[in-house]
Amino acid sequence: MTKKEKEIKKIRTIRNKITGKTLNLPIVEFLQKCYQDCTPGKYGQVFPKKIVNDNHEKIKEVPSTLDRGDLHINHKQFMEAKISFKNGNGKYSITNIRPWQKLNYFILCFVDADNNCKPSFYCVPKNVLTDNPQIHLTGMNNSKSVNVFNTYVGMRTSVNEYDLAWLFKEQNVLKGTTYKHLISFINSLYLKIKTSK
Repeated sequence: MTKKEKEIKKIRTIRNKITGKTLNLPIVEFLQKCYQDCTPGKYGQVFPKKIVNDNHEKIKEVPSTLDRGDLHINHKQFMEAKISFKNGNGKYSITNIRPWQKLNYFILCFVDADNNCKPSFYCVPKNVLTDNPQIHLTGMNNSKSVNVFNTYVGMRTSVNEYDLAWLFKEQNVLKGTTYKHLISFINSLYLKIKTSK
């Protein structure tokens, strides 16, 4: 077996393998592991699982058949979790935005791959992303003329790293942009829903 064949075999054995042990890593180590070992589609799938794992049943995954995002708190608050690693041009991509879904919030995680995978978290009301004249959404697939005839079109956008703060900071329902701020918000929302029964 050649050196190249051994490298390919090694990559194949670890690519997209996320275990319970990985989900229990501190957030930065988890993100580093995702960046190193996962394709974008895979780390997009495991990011909501990490949030569920770290919130001890206060937030749960939404079955895809409901078409209401990734996560819910007691079926009262629905959220879609998005993660993006900064690319070589200094931009973050937010993909598979589904404007038709009935959501309350988008959880956005922007990871600076140039700075040891340091993340910034925002949790914003749905319309901040789906109905914002400052954010240009385009179809994930097909041309604009073809999508005119499609009812449900998955959308995407790119955001420059310098635009993150002014686009999302004012509408951010978190008290800051760390993972602890996200966990704290989920806990407070869970308690608020639980006591309002």
